[in-house]
Amino acid sequence: MDWPFFTKKIKLMKNIFYFLFLFIVTTFIFLKVYGRPLLPTTVNKKTTICVIPLNGGVSKTQLDSSINYLQNTFPNTIITVGENIKLPKNCYNGRRYRADSILNFLNTLDIDSDKIIGLTSKDISVTRHLIKNGKKVTYPDFGIFGLATCPGKVCVISSYRLNKNIDMFAKTVVHEFMHTLGVGHCEHNFCIMQDGKGSGKNMKESNTIHHDCLRQANYSLNY
Repeated sequence: MDWPFFTKKIKLMKNIFYFLFLFIVTTFIFLKVYGRPLLPTTVNKKTTICVIPLNGGVSKTQLDSSINYLQNTFPNTIITVGENIKLPKNCYNGRRYRADSILNFLNTLDIDSDKIIGLTSKDISVTRHLIKNGKKVTYPDFGIFGLATCPGKVCVISSYRLNKNIDMFAKTVVHEFMHTLGVGHCEHNFCIMQDGKGSGKNMKESNTIHHDCLRQANYSLNY
């Protein structure tokens, strides 16, 4: 028997098995590290806002100013303007349109949008509790600029009491929109998120959005 030849053959087979083993291990490691499907990159979804004119809506100047203010404040939003919608009769109390009833109505609309902003030139109201001379006074039909679900999907703003003040109207739209993001009233001077306490003074004097309020709004928008 040719032992040297047999020995060489065994050695060759060992080498083949050794390299085959290395190849399998290396391939396994490579596939483990580089062969996994890439995890999807997280992309922040842009919040969609649909602005709905109610009972004829507001003037083009007021509409454009409001959209510009919203877009400049929250650039990663997509804003569209829907068709005019007539408010149902049950929103009207014979004197004013009830803002809370309008919000309920807006919530029933089949609109594919994250947020809905209703704009109207009609007078709107709510039942409001205010402190007068140290006493709590209830006003069953108190006229207001706007109302929102906080947090929620819908808000409504009226231009009726803003005396055609374009800037105040735009600030009120952003104020109510930020309520839908869960931003409450703040105590910082000159921030549009101050509570006007029935006077509208906050919208007359405000000229900025405090960074705390803006940070909370951006957190809600996921950016």
